[in-house]
Amino acid sequence: MKKLVACVLHLLLFLFASIAKVKAADNSAVDQFLGSPLLILAAILVIDAVAFLYHKIRK
Repeated sequence: MKKLVACVLHLLLFLFASIAKVKAADNSAVDQFLGSPLLILAAILVIDAVAFLYHKIRK
């Protein structure tokens, strides 16, 4: 009886771990970057650099 309970518990643990791993795989590094404030900071830095270069060229 103890072996049966142990086998069932190990099987359930394995299944729940597999499901959690599949859910974690849905969030790729690109999705995490696109949802982060780091993207906004990078966009602001690029806009500032382009504006700086534009003003240097226009003078």
